[in-house]
Amino acid sequence: MRLFKKTNIDFLGKRKMLYVVSIAMVLVGMISVVFKGINYGIDFQGGTEIVLAFQQKVEISDLRTSLTKVGLGSSEIKFYGNENYVLIRTSEQAEGTATADKIKSVVQTAFPDKKFDVVKEDKIGPKIGKELRRDALLAVIWAFVAIMIYIALRFKFAYGFGAVVALVHDIFTTFGFLSILNGLLPGLNLDISQEVIAAFLTLIGVSVNDTVIIFDRIRENEKSIAACH
Repeated sequence: MRLFKKTNIDFLGKRKMLYVVSIAMVLVGMISVVFKGINYGIDFQGGTEIVLAFQQKVEISDLRTSLTKVGLGSSEIKFYGNENYVLIRTSEQAEGTATADKIKSVVQTAFPDKKFDVVKEDKIGPKIGKELRRDALLAVIWAFVAIMIYIALRFKFAYGFGAVVALVHDIFTTFGFLSILNGLLPGLNLDISQEVIAAFLTLIGVSVNDTVIIFDRIRENEKSIAACH
């Protein structure tokens, strides 16, 4: 079954409108990043992160009250996926699993009738978190550089530069919408983690693959036109 009967779409004729839409998407995303900010996962932030799965729903306010009594009231506490799963993230540093053990002990004492299981438990030191943020940024930058060099050698420098501009647009748009959508719905947690950085690198690879195919077709058409003349 053919879904699109008319495929000769005048993309170039609509390019000015699409320029405006693309720029608007990037600007809206960057404004959200500046004013709303982004949330780093425990990988990049440092501290302790624990996800508890309760058999019965608990109130975030009650959890915060119980954690405040042991000096963890400033922790980030929110639902994770659904209202029975709760994520607790704190930047407090301690030896080994001391912070996570403290959180579990406090929750057990405060809610003796509500059993829970530990779904996830992570601890990252602040120095490691800072190094991971730096390495993730460098990974994305070097991916841009390598792609530009490859396309410049394979085609032309202008093509390489254009491909990188397109990739920057894709990354900025995605990054901005992560900020906009994060926490927009209950349980929608879009923190920047190592998995998200891996997704960005995958996005770069897929996007540049399409770009190379288009450039290759342009080069073939240029050769055909030159042969006719």
